[in-house]
Amino acid sequence: MAEAALPTEDRAIFQPLEFQGEAAAYFRIWVVNVCLSVLTLGIYSAWAKVRTHRYFYGQTRLAGSSFEYLAEPMAILKGRIIAVAVLVAYSVLSQSATAWSVLPPLLFVFALPWLINRSFAFRLANTRFRNVRFSFTGTYGPAFKAHVLWFAAGFATLGALLPLALQRQQRFFVEHARFGLTEFACELESAAFYRPALQASALFALGGLGAFILPALAPLLLPLAGLLAYAHFSAQSFNRVLGASRLGPHRFEARLETGALAGILVTNALAVALSLGLALPWARIRLARYRLSHTGLWVQGDLDGFLAAEAAQSSALGEELGEAFDLELGL
Repeated sequence: MAEAALPTEDRAIFQPLEFQGEAAAYFRIWVVNVCLSVLTLGIYSAWAKVRTHRYFYGQTRLAGSSFEYLAEPMAILKGRIIAVAVLVAYSVLSQSATAWSVLPPLLFVFALPWLINRSFAFRLANTRFRNVRFSFTGTYGPAFKAHVLWFAAGFATLGALLPLALQRQQRFFVEHARFGLTEFACELESAAFYRPALQASALFALGGLGAFILPALAPLLLPLAGLLAYAHFSAQSFNRVLGASRLGPHRFEARLETGALAGILVTNALAVALSLGLALPWARIRLARYRLSHTGLWVQGDLDGFLAAEAAQSSALGEELGEAFDLELGL
C-alpha cells in the first residue's frame, strides 16, 4: 500500500494491518468444519466458528503483534440452542391465526437493540491484543434510537434519511467500544454517507438504463451494476468510518478502492460458483487480505507505552468483566 502524507500530528507513524492467512491452510480448517458440522447435525458449528475466528484473528497483525479470539465453543453452543428455541417459538406464534401472531414481530423490534448490544459485547470481550481486551458499553436506550428509531425514520421518508440512519448507527458502534479503559471516538459527519449512497444509486441506475437499452444483457448488467454499487458504497463508507475514528491519540485510516473491491467480489463469486463452493476459503482469504492490507493506524507517539499502560490499568477489571460477560452469555 502506497505511503500517504503524514497527518498534522507530530511524530505520527502509519502502522498498516497485515494479514498472513493462506488459502491452503484455511481450506483444511474449512473442510473439517463443514464435514463435522454436517455429521453432528450442526452441533460442531460452534467449534467451527471458534476455529475460524482464531485462525483469522491470529493471522492479523498490527505493529508486529497478532490479535486473539478468546471465546469458548460451549458458550456459543448454549447461545445457539436458545436461539433455535426462540426461532421455533417465533415461527409457531407467527403462523397462528389469532391475535398472538402480531406479538413476535413487535417483540423482535424491541429485542433487536438488546441483541445487537449483546452480540457486540460478546465479540469485543473475546478479542484481545497484547494482553489488553476490548469491550462494548452500549446500553439499550441509545441502541434503540440508533437501530430502530433512525431506520424507521429512514423508511418513513422513502430512504431520504437512511444515510443519516447509517451514520448514527456506525457512530454508536464506534463510540461505545473500548480498548482496555480507553474509549474509541468517532467524528463522523452527519452527511458522511450521502455522497457514496447517491453515487452507488447512480451506478445502479446506469446499469438499469443499459438493461433497458439492451434487454438481452439485462441478466448480466443488473447483477453487475448492483455489485458495483454495493462495492462502491461499502468501500467508501468503510473509509469514512475508519477515517473518522480515533483511539486515544491514535487515528485510523482505510483506503479501499471501488474498482479493486468490485473486481475481487466478481472474481470471488465466479470462482465459488464454478467450483461448486470449494473456492470459498480462497475467496474469503483473498477478501480479508485486501480489506486488512488497506487499513491501518496512525500512531501518535509510542504505541508500546500506550499498550503497557492499558494492560496495567485494565487488569483489575478483567475478572469482573469476565464474570459479567459469562452471565450474559448464559441467557
